[in-house]
Amino acid sequence: MRFANGGSDWSTWETYAATKSWQLATGDGNKIVYVQFKDFADNISETYTDSVVLDTTAPTGSVSINSGAQYSSSATVTLTCTASDAGSGVTDMRFANVGSAWNDWESYASSKSWILATGNGTKAVYVQYRDAIGRISATYSDSIVVDVTAPNTPGTPTDSGAFSTNTSLTFNWTAGSDTGSGVSGYNCQVGTTPNGNDVFDSSVGTALSKTISGSYGGHYFCRVQTQDKAGNISTWSNSSDGISVVEQAVPDIGSAKHATGSRSVGLASKAVTAVLGDHFYIEEPSRTSGLMVIPVAGISTGLVVGSLVDIGGVLNLTSDDELYLDATVQVIAGHLTIHPLGFSNLALGGGDWYYTASPPVGQRGITGGHGPNNIGLLARTWGTVTPVDSGSFEISDGSGAKITVVVPLGVAVPSAGKYVGVTGISSCHKVGSELRRMLLVRGSGDISLYQ
Repeated sequence: MRFANGGSDWSTWETYAATKSWQLATGDGNKIVYVQFKDFADNISETYTDSVVLDTTAPTGSVSINSGAQYSSSATVTLTCTASDAGSGVTDMRFANVGSAWNDWESYASSKSWILATGNGTKAVYVQYRDAIGRISATYSDSIVVDVTAPNTPGTPTDSGAFSTNTSLTFNWTAGSDTGSGVSGYNCQVGTTPNGNDVFDSSVGTALSKTISGSYGGHYFCRVQTQDKAGNISTWSNSSDGISVVEQAVPDIGSAKHATGSRSVGLASKAVTAVLGDHFYIEEPSRTSGLMVIPVAGISTGLVVGSLVDIGGVLNLTSDDELYLDATVQVIAGHLTIHPLGFSNLALGGGDWYYTASPPVGQRGITGGHGPNNIGLLARTWGTVTPVDSGSFEISDGSGAKITVVVPLGVAVPSAGKYVGVTGISSCHKVGSELRRMLLVRGSGDISLYQ
């Protein structure tokens, strides 16, 4: 018998045997062996062949975590596996984390979900590939910084005050921080209500400010959050205390009440005389005028009787025809105690003050009322008690005018027939088409019993 690789260059004839050691042609790949047999009469057989894939080289490859990303916000990642083998082909792969044993061999695939070692920091994964004849590749690896911890929240945004006559508004905040992958930027929301996002809702990159264009009469609030390089985000900051864009910065409350046009006004350094549920009252230090304020963002914790505030917003009327400012508020440094003005029952409330109903300008007076309009002022008056219910009573000083006195929850209504002095905010309430006198008590200390 004799042999050849590739159908040429036959070996010399040798004695027939059932087995033969043979060296295939060099190089990996499909190899064919040719054989012929000869009998004693020198008759030569046909040529017979067989083939085999020669594979003398281990597979080569690589691995990439999350498509080569530098950071991950989760220990669960996606591995991109790339391997090749010119011989028998890649059939299997296996993986390991640092300090861990190899997992079991599994069928080769181009993608693999994998859980890295626990904890933050740089994490590596290792892979080996195996071909069809069992040759194992070198060990390949990739690493990524795992950061599963959210960054710190940035500071609450600040603005230029409670109001601005400029429509361009800028919010500023202090930086957040991140000890893992580092801060990549900030997400910012600006809205017309606290925590709203109807004006702006997007990333501002690494900037520590955001400027928007507002509209006259609008209120604007801002909040921000930190995002790190791994994609983690912090909690939202508190919303800013709000700023209003106003057409007029007026010097006093009287000027505000008499404002025309859009009715958007700003007032600075006014004293708080009462805090009543969801609203409060301010007054001029000269005690010439007062006004109800309904803060858009609610009553702040630092706002008390005697606080000084800057406010800005739009003037409106309550259903009882009392003028109020729908406003953003900023408590400023300082304290001022306003003492009440004394009024007879008949003088409380007063008459119309520059009042027109449409558009609403000035303050409507009490039906049949005369004298200076004092609605919104801190006032004191006296009279004999007629209880109405658990939250109100009437007083009369004999002038024919009756005053409804409203007390807050927990303040007792005086007994019928008692003569009292009462301090509170001069206000009003509608009964049908009539506007009647009302006094809003702040607490039990505002009521004095004289008999």
